[in-house]
Amino acid sequence: MNVRIRCEDLGHTMCRRDLCNCTGITSCIYTRNVPARTVLFRSGQANTGLYQMLSGVVALVQEDEDGNAPLVHMVRPHDFFGHRSLVAEESHATTATTLTDCVIWHVPVRVIASAYQDDPRLQGILHRDLAQTLRTAWEHRSRVNRLSLGDRLMYFFRELAAVVGQAEKDGTTSLVLPMSYQDVALLLGHSPETVSRALSQLAAAGRLSYDRRGVVKLPPQESGA
Repeated sequence: MNVRIRCEDLGHTMCRRDLCNCTGITSCIYTRNVPARTVLFRSGQANTGLYQMLSGVVALVQEDEDGNAPLVHMVRPHDFFGHRSLVAEESHATTATTLTDCVIWHVPVRVIASAYQDDPRLQGILHRDLAQTLRTAWEHRSRVNRLSLGDRLMYFFRELAAVVGQAEKDGTTSLVLPMSYQDVALLLGHSPETVSRALSQLAAAGRLSYDRRGVVKLPPQESGA
């Protein structure tokens, strides 16, 4: 259900406060409670508005003609997304899918597009945030592309656990995967068999433990990780 909310309900992030001060924005902000595995927009689709994560995790993936959809960027709480296509005046370049149940802040495209055209302040806000988002995504891809598959799995699990993991008394972190191991393999661009072997190797090395139910236990952060 979409719920109209007030500016003061949006917290204290400066970017959100600035957005609320832009003409026409405040009265058209909605929160959306979105279940896991929901597609918010698809690659090639016209812009659908501006989004911000309040809780949960969204995966931005880049689909190809063969049906592969490797992870481009993991959207975490407080991150904005969906505005690249608005600024570039292009369709969405990625597909956005919720990995977990999410609460998402949304300004519909008819509102954000009009305000963007009319308000230089909003243009500046979105340009700065987009530059930061693209820089973060580039740094993520550059780092991950240099890692072995085992290290990529550890990086992925720790990124996810930072949002939805549970700290245990013994210092470990329990992560109930919101997806199958096969889905993890697809996000990382590898076959399920290859990922299964990598998981076995990580478990044998004591870097994690996991079970068939999708529960992953991570030890305290590895030095240098």
